[in-house]
Amino acid sequence: MKLLSSLVLANTANAAWEDKWKTMIAEKTRTMSDVDGYIKFQLRDCIAARESLKAQNPILNGQWKCNDPAKTGRAECEAACKNDWHDGDWHRMKFSIKCKDGLKTRMQFDGPPSCTPRERGQQCWQEEWATIKMAQTLNRERIRNAEVDNTNCWKRGVKAFCNIECKEGYEPGWNFKRPIRAGVNCVRKNSWLNPHRRKIGGNLTCVQSSYTCNKDHADEQFPLGNGSWNCSSFASGLHCMPKCNNGNDGDVRYRVECRTTGVNKGWSIVHGQDQFSDDVCQFGTDNNKETSNDDVVFEQTTDIVPEGLKTCTSDSNFPATRGFPGGDDEDYRIVGGVTVEANSIPWIVLLHVRTYSGWTGQCAGSILSEHWVVTAAHCCRGIRSITGKFGEHNKSQYDFGNEFSLYTEDIFIHPKYYDDTDDGTRMNYDICLLKFEQDILAVAPNKDSVKPICLPNEDVTHGHACWVAGWGTTKYGGYAASELQSVGVSILDHNYCKDKSHNIEPREDDICATTYDKDADGLTDAGKDACQGDSGGPLICNRDGFATVVGVVSRGNGCAYEGEPGLYTSTFVTKDWILETVRNN
Repeated sequence: MKLLSSLVLANTANAAWEDKWKTMIAEKTRTMSDVDGYIKFQLRDCIAARESLKAQNPILNGQWKCNDPAKTGRAECEAACKNDWHDGDWHRMKFSIKCKDGLKTRMQFDGPPSCTPRERGQQCWQEEWATIKMAQTLNRERIRNAEVDNTNCWKRGVKAFCNIECKEGYEPGWNFKRPIRAGVNCVRKNSWLNPHRRKIGGNLTCVQSSYTCNKDHADEQFPLGNGSWNCSSFASGLHCMPKCNNGNDGDVRYRVECRTTGVNKGWSIVHGQDQFSDDVCQFGTDNNKETSNDDVVFEQTTDIVPEGLKTCTSDSNFPATRGFPGGDDEDYRIVGGVTVEANSIPWIVLLHVRTYSGWTGQCAGSILSEHWVVTAAHCCRGIRSITGKFGEHNKSQYDFGNEFSLYTEDIFIHPKYYDDTDDGTRMNYDICLLKFEQDILAVAPNKDSVKPICLPNEDVTHGHACWVAGWGTTKYGGYAASELQSVGVSILDHNYCKDKSHNIEPREDDICATTYDKDADGLTDAGKDACQGDSGGPLICNRDGFATVVGVVSRGNGCAYEGEPGLYTSTFVTKDWILETVRNN
């Protein structure tokens, strides 16, 4: 009810310009006989001027995107490129016409109005112009022995920020608490230092490192008793795991790390902090000790969702009481399964998300019922509208017999997402629900290509083999897949995830999944993971023959890197919120 009231007030506040202008004219002059006609004439004249400007300034491989001048009294248009094209050399292409008396025009045409091909999956900071601009920023600010890490970037609106890293053997001469970044405007194509130079203390350059990490120092500073530290190198130092001679590495619940650069250079405890710093490897064995997770037998993973899993109905996912989802053996069975073929994963949805600035991105989601889809909150925050492509398989080809699109602006983000008051992080509870007004299942041209997946009735189990699917890139920073992909991953409990990763700290609502540590080097193995463009897609497990969405793709460091498991938001932990949201909306 509160939301409805807010929407009513918003609509009232944004009354159409022509109504406001008519009232203003009527108050100023009592002699005008046809106020409505005068306003309509101005509006028609304004639109005609807009269309004339568009015709005089065509956008090659693009189009002009314009507002409704009746709402604001101003016809505003901005150039936009078609899918898989980008704005080439222009900085800003836009114009506006004031529809009131005089039809005043303002134009900003800077650069050739032509779009150029965009490399699939490429972000603006990965383009050649951005590399040149960021290098110029380093040179202008005289930051020596440094480089921009364009694999460690994030975007906010039209701006992107990439970390500035010191080269190997060098460390920051400054003492700023957060990373120094190169800022890039993806529209205007300029670059700057973030934060501004005056806010950074110390020497704004990288100086030769004064510290060397030595593995022997780990055993000296953090003695383990009946064991020693097994260290592996990374870009700025060493990360060490305990190795107990009795074979029970679980005796030691902390890890140590050495950094050659930065404010925190030297040795420090990680993954366990000081509360476990007294742990040591025991002499002999303890027969009463619980079995370590390293002894758990992991199920064999496959890269395909098997044939014969059953899906659910809306009534079984959202029953009056919380029982395990039921199903129908005849009407809700997955087809195929040998490879990811069309209709073999009928609950997955390709999502095109659109921001208020007009930018469009890609995510994925899972059908829960006739009107509801679950996805990730980071696919929903700051988003104006979302278009779901149902029955999709090959993005490069349109299949009239299976595919259809629905549009929604009804977006429900978990209230704990982007709220760090609970546990100090904004990125957990990364889950969102989308409500579509039309009946997803009823409008499907092929009922076998669109079906709901089941919600879980119990938490995930360490060692179970599951799958993740989507149309994301096939490697970090690479090309997005045209056809739907799936890959097999193992579920890891939180302790195993922390022990076998570089720096992962899963939260209560997180599920950790990747390829487990098969080679026993102390880190999860590389090679299989979700990636860019897979966000919001399903983590699928087989629960008693039912295809069950146990999690949604949330976040990770890179894609399929060693020691970097993927994190998924648990639909079991957030199930009460899901049920309440669907019930109340």
